Amino acid sequence: MIENLDNRKNRLIKDLKSIKFKPILISNHPILKIKEEMVNKVYQDENDVRIKCFEFDDDFINILINESFDKIFIQSLFHTESLINFFEDKFVDYEHINECYYEIKTNEKDIKDTFIHHFEVGGAMKILETEEESIELSEKLYNVICENTNSDLYLYFTPGIWNDYFFGVAWDVTYIIVNLTTRKLWVMCFTDTD
Repeated sequence: MIENLDNRKNRLIKDLKSIKFKPILISNHPILKIKEEMVNKVYQDENDVRIKCFEFDDDFINILINESFDKIFIQSLFHTESLINFFEDKFVDYEHINECYYEIKTNEKDIKDTFIHHFEVGGAMKILETEEESIELSEKLYNVICENTNSDLYLYFTPGIWNDYFFGVAWDVTYIIVNLTTRKLWVMCFTDTD
């Protein structure tokens, strides 16, 4: 029997809420150099780029083995404590989360191309001057997330305004990146509207 989508989402939310996502301190992580470069070249200030990283264990892997990496999976993930608390000071719009469009990329070229497009769109006031700059910044970001290993990545992308950090404009983006190889979950949110 095929599981109803609402039932599947409710089951996944329950399963994912039981997972312990351990926050990783990135205060000395190479991602901060990439963030600084993004802010200098694309955004107005450091609050326009928020990045967090979480480690996951076998329980999360077991869920992943039994599920497909689809829209329902990522919508359910947005209900976990880690993502709810990503913006401690922001209102989370669950109704919008359930309606958000999520694009999923799984191969290296597609993920890098997604980043390249992101950097080419730029922010409200800045844009990278050349395609080469976008490619270089994309490559750096990808390598840092992979930790320079041949990683198995799943990137989820949404322009959805799932909390009031965003303003619903072209440069509002959320990436959730699951790195199965390093067992890390990256959450990256970008905006550029004051």
